[in-house]
Amino acid sequence: MGRSTRQKIPRWESSVWIGTLAALPIAVFLALLPWLADAEEAPPVARKPSLLFTEGEVGAIEKGQTIFDRLNGNPSAADSEAPSAAGTEETPLSTQPNVTVSAVMDFGNGDWTVWANGYRIRPGHQAPGFTVIAVRHDVVDILVPGEQEAHLRLKANQTWRSRHRDIVEGLAP
Repeated sequence: MGRSTRQKIPRWESSVWIGTLAALPIAVFLALLPWLADAEEAPPVARKPSLLFTEGEVGAIEKGQTIFDRLNGNPSAADSEAPSAAGTEETPLSTQPNVTVSAVMDFGNGDWTVWANGYRIRPGHQAPGFTVIAVRHDVVDILVPGEQEAHLRLKANQTWRSRHRDIVEGLAP
């Protein structure tokens, strides 16, 4: 009556199970090896990857921006060897635009993007009516040409009002 009803597994049977479990990942890896060997490396990307758009969509957006700029008489630096003169020509004081900075992204090493007055501005791609001179962290230095040339330092969500010659928070009329 003192006998246990528990069966003992012979030692050799338990080692077979352990060996089988250990060999399973190796077998899966060997089965996937031909597929992994055929995988091609991704082509090198010339531009920074986008978090929002695929490579094809980024290309289409940039093509559209180039066409838009040509139609508005503001060729980008990629289209002409000389820098764009549209942002540096003299304009009368009454026609100086208000400048509203919506967003600033400084990626470092001279790579930045600024959204101002509805334009996406990058190195070599300026908006008409003003020129982005420098970007440091979240601050943008802007030159607005005219009779009274204006040197501005704006952050995101700030507007320079040309009539009042002041800077206000948010979008100003």
